[in-house]
Amino acid sequence: MAYNREDCLSAYALRNWFEQIRTDQLNKGVEIGRPELSSGDASESLEERTKELQLLYEQLIDGIPPDTDARNPEQQAKWLLANLLEFHRREAKAKWWEYFRLKDLSQEELIDEKSAIGKLRFERRVVEEAKYVIDQYSFPPQECDLSDGDVLEDLEGEKPGSISRIESGFVEIRKSDKYKTYHPTSVFTNKIINDKEKRDALFRLGQWVVENGMEGNGPFPSGRSLLMRNAPSPGRETLAASESLLETAKEWTSSLNNSFLPIQGPPGAGKTYTGARIIIDLVKQGKKVGITALGHKVMRNLLEEVIKAAKEEGIDIRCAHKPSKKSDVPHPDILEETDNAKALALLKNNKVNVLAGTTWMWPRHEFIDSVDVLVVDEAGQLSLADTIAASQATKSMILLGDPQQLKQPQQGTHPEGTEVSALEHILKGESTISDDKGLFLNDTWRMHPKICAYISEMFYTGRLHPHTGMELQVIEGNTSIKGAGLWYLPVNHQGNQNSSTEEAETVHSMITDLTKGDVFWTNHKGEKHIIQQKDILVISPYNAQVAKIKSILPDAIRVGTVDKFQGQEAPIVIYSMASSSLEDAPRGMDFLYNANRFNVAISRARSAVIVVASPKLFSPDCRTPGQMKMANAFCMYLEMVHKDFNNRIKPTKPHMTGLWRWQIKTFNNGNLRITVLPNTRWH
Repeated sequence: MAYNREDCLSAYALRNWFEQIRTDQLNKGVEIGRPELSSGDASESLEERTKELQLLYEQLIDGIPPDTDARNPEQQAKWLLANLLEFHRREAKAKWWEYFRLKDLSQEELIDEKSAIGKLRFERRVVEEAKYVIDQYSFPPQECDLSDGDVLEDLEGEKPGSISRIESGFVEIRKSDKYKTYHPTSVFTNKIINDKEKRDALFRLGQWVVENGMEGNGPFPSGRSLLMRNAPSPGRETLAASESLLETAKEWTSSLNNSFLPIQGPPGAGKTYTGARIIIDLVKQGKKVGITALGHKVMRNLLEEVIKAAKEEGIDIRCAHKPSKKSDVPHPDILEETDNAKALALLKNNKVNVLAGTTWMWPRHEFIDSVDVLVVDEAGQLSLADTIAASQATKSMILLGDPQQLKQPQQGTHPEGTEVSALEHILKGESTISDDKGLFLNDTWRMHPKICAYISEMFYTGRLHPHTGMELQVIEGNTSIKGAGLWYLPVNHQGNQNSSTEEAETVHSMITDLTKGDVFWTNHKGEKHIIQQKDILVISPYNAQVAKIKSILPDAIRVGTVDKFQGQEAPIVIYSMASSSLEDAPRGMDFLYNANRFNVAISRARSAVIVVASPKLFSPDCRTPGQMKMANAFCMYLEMVHKDFNNRIKPTKPHMTGLWRWQIKTFNNGNLRITVLPNTRWH
C-alpha cells in the first residue's frame, strides 16, 4: 500500500543522510567505527528451553476444541495451564521494555513517569549506622507508584539503594556504605525479579499433567483442582451444621482433602481475623501451615493476628517469616530468616509450625509438600499463575481475599482467563462466591448500615450486612455532617487533571469544621468522644492531589491514595477525586471510575463518606456498556446521598454514546435505568 511504500522510502533516505554525515566526518579524519554485528540469536540454553516449552504447550492443548464452550472442565484446565507456562515471560518482557524506555528519558521527562521520581532534593540524614544510612529527599508533586522496598536506579546506572519509606512529597532511601555520600537527582525502579522458580514449577506441573491428566494422585493436587474450578472437597453439605461461619471454616479446612477452600471477605468482614483462627485450629491438629501473599506487609499483618489469637487461646505457636531483609524493629514473637534453605530447615526440624514467604519461595523445588496447608492471603490480588506455582508446596490451600478490591498490577498481555487472580478465576465473573464453592463472610464489623447498604447492593449482590451495633456509629454536634451515611459535596473547577486546589481547600475547611471541638462520634459500643484529627481519613486517586492536600493539612491527618489505604479504616472518609471532568482525567475512565477502586475508597469508612468532586464527573460520556457499568456505581452513589445535605439528583441531559443516545431517568434497587431516546440506532 502507498503509506508502506512511503515509510520504506523515508527510512532509506534517512539511512543515506546518516551515511553521508559519516562519510564527511571520516574525510575530516574523525574515526567512527561501526557496531559489531551479531546474529541476534538466543543462547543455546534459552533456545533449548523455548523448544521444550513449545513442545509441552502443544502436548497440553492436543485435542482440545478451539471453541471454549465445547471444552469439558479438564480440557479447559489444560488449556489454561498451557497458556500459563509463559505468563511470567510475558510479564518480564513488558517490564524490560519499560526499563529500557525509562533509561532513555531525561531528568525532566522522569517527572511525568509513575515508576520514577524526578527533581530529588536532599533534606537530611535520618539514620546512620555502620553498614548503612537512610537519607531523606523531597520532590515536587508528581504521580508516583513506587512503594516501600523498591530497589532504585538512576540515569547514570547507579543503584543508590531501596525505598525505606515514601510519602507524597518525600522519600527515604536506605543506602549501603558505598553510596553514603552519593545523592541521586532522579530515580526509577526496576521491578524485574528473577522468576525462574515460578516458571520451573509450572513446567513441572505441565509435564506431569501431560503424562497423567489433571486428576489423580500426584503433585500440585490443590493447584490442579483450582485450575478445574472444582468445589472444595469435602463439600459443604457433608459437614456438620455449625453455629457460625468461623466454625464452618474451621471444620471445612481441617477436612480438606487435596483441595482448596475460597473464603471471600468483603471490607470489614473479618478476613484476617478468620484466617488467623483457622491457622490456630490447624496448628492445634499438629499441622504445618504456610502463608503467602503479594507482599511482606500483608503476610506480617496476618502473622501478628495469628500470634494475638494464639495468646488469647493459650496455644503455643512458633511463627517465622522469610523477608528479603530483616526488619529494623523485629517482632519479638516472629522469627526472621532471610535464607531459603534455613527457612525450610525451620519447618523440617519442627522449630516452627507457621512459615510465611512470598511466591518466590514456595515454588522452589525443595519446598515441594513442605506444609500441610498453604494460606494464600489477598488471593483476590495474587495472580492465578503465582498461586498455581506456589501450590506445589502443599496438598491443600485456603484462599483468603476479595476480588472486588484492588488487583495485582500487570504489564503483559495474556490470553483470556490467564490474566486473572485466583479468586477471580473461581468466581468466573460473579460478584460473590456461591455456598457450594466456598465461604462468603457476610457480616461487616466496620460500616454503618447506610454505608453498608450502598456497598452491599453495588458490589456484593446484597449479601453483605452490618453486624449488630454498627448502627450506633453516628456523628453529632455543630456540623452539617450529622448522623451517618453518604454525602456528596460538589466543587466546580475547570482544567484540573490530577490535582485540584479548589478541592484541597474544601477538604481543609471541612476538616476544620469537623475537628473544632463541638462535633462528636459514637462508636459501635455506644462510647461517644470528640472527633479528632486521627478519626479522619482523606483519600484521592492521585498522588499529586495527596501531596496538595497534605501541604495544607496538619501532619496528624492521614492522607493517601486508595492503593495505600486498602485495609485501613476511620470513622470519617473524605474522597477527593481531583479531575475536573472525564476528559481531564490523566488515566481515563478505567482508572478514575474503576469500581474496585471506588469500593475500596468508600468502604474505609465506619460512619461517614464524603465525596468531594466536580459535578461534571457524574455526567460522563459513556461509549461502551462497560463504561456504563462503571458510571453506574457513581450514579447510584448520588441516589443514596443524604437528601437533607444535597438536593435529590435530577435526571441528566441526553448524552451521545457512539451510535446511540441515552439518558439517566431513574434508579431501581441500585440498578441504573437507561432510557433510549427516539430515533436511536442500535448496532
